Amino acid sequence: MITTNLQTALAALGLTPNAIALYEQSFLTGRSTVGRLAALAEMDRSSAHLAATQLRGAGLLNEEVVGERTYIWVKPPKDVLVRLKIAMNHLQTQYESVEDALPALSAGYQAAEKLPVVQVFSGKSGLKQVVANVLENAADEILLFTNQAFEREVFSSADHRDFINERKRRGIKIRALAVDTTEGHDLQAADDDNLRQTRLISGETTVPFKNEIYIYGDSVAMLSFSGQVFGFVTRSADFAEAQLWAFERLWREAA
Repeated sequence: MITTNLQTALAALGLTPNAIALYEQSFLTGRSTVGRLAALAEMDRSSAHLAATQLRGAGLLNEEVVGERTYIWVKPPKDVLVRLKIAMNHLQTQYESVEDALPALSAGYQAAEKLPVVQVFSGKSGLKQVVANVLENAADEILLFTNQAFEREVFSSADHRDFINERKRRGIKIRALAVDTTEGHDLQAADDDNLRQTRLISGETTVPFKNEIYIYGDSVAMLSFSGQVFGFVTRSADFAEAQLWAFERLWREAA
């Protein structure tokens, strides 16, 4: 029986479980045919032939043709070490190549990160995905435009509580601009217990939004409750900056 560390080494060379099993059987049996090794290893012949082909490609198989029979036997563990050394040298070369190119690669990656990314979700389950994205990607603060009267038609009290509890668990504060409704006042009244500051925007009939907008980091998420229920997340530093500017201006003017 070959040791676990040798099995691990063979796997590190990219050999499949069948190739490793055939290596082990040949290691124990010695010179034999593929058919006999397959029977001893309880492997079907086609799988054994594929495994032998892989061992041959890895440089770990000896072969001898005698008449119409082909005999095989695997090379000893020291040859596995040689193959590992070759693989390590190849990986080291690849590592150094990527390391040398890292500044250019990183610059290209950062440029790609700056491209706006938009994800669209529909239905209540989709809105929950948007909320999960907000919690997962927000840092220390979320800015929120909210119309609580419409929000509560879609999300239950349990949904509302779960969001608050998870946000508090993560230590994320929130500033909310809420439409001046009974529900908005209820939200504001519970601020002290919920890492939240809420200011009210007066004029229930004149405030233009019947949705929620979250601003966090370089992302903006919107949940629409009017008509078809849907939401989207936009990752764009420019768009987030514009929304932040609008929020801060209204924040200064709100009660």
